[in-house]
Amino acid sequence: MKSYRTYTYIIIVALTVCVVGTNNQAVAQPTAVQFTQAFYDWYGPAAFKNADQAYAAAISDHASEFDPRLLEALREDLAAQSKVSGEIVGLDFDPFLFSQDPAEFYQAGKSSNHGGVYSVELHEVVSAKPSTATDVTAQIEIENGSWRFVNFVYPDGNDLLKVLEILKSDRESPAK
Repeated sequence: MKSYRTYTYIIIVALTVCVVGTNNQAVAQPTAVQFTQAFYDWYGPAAFKNADQAYAAAISDHASEFDPRLLEALREDLAAQSKVSGEIVGLDFDPFLFSQDPAEFYQAGKSSNHGGVYSVELHEVVSAKPSTATDVTAQIEIENGSWRFVNFVYPDGNDLLKVLEILKSDRESPAK
């Protein structure tokens, strides 16, 4: 009888370890595409309704999803624009969609890894069909176990960090 209880105990412990192991696998790190898609599942509809509010909400409510350098540049740009009326001194387009007239839905597409920085292509979805053209490419990396956006590359060859740097430089230069 004693050995039956011992075996039962061992089986229960083994099953518990298996279940815990399975549960840990179920909460594994999302892929680059999954992380990007999750952001755009929220952001696309929000930007479609009100791009300015969505942009502000992204950098406040989703701050942990952005690299600190990018987040600081975005906040600085938004703050500079809020101090001026009747003139554009900051971004004049949606930085995460590269658009002034966003679609409601976006789909993450092809991804590639370049030295730990993953590039994920985004395509607007119109009439339930993703565009063949890439609207923007999100660049993300894992830092301290979490994915973060580090930059956004545009089809015209520019990228968000470069644009923010130029705008900041323009704001700091004396008027000619």
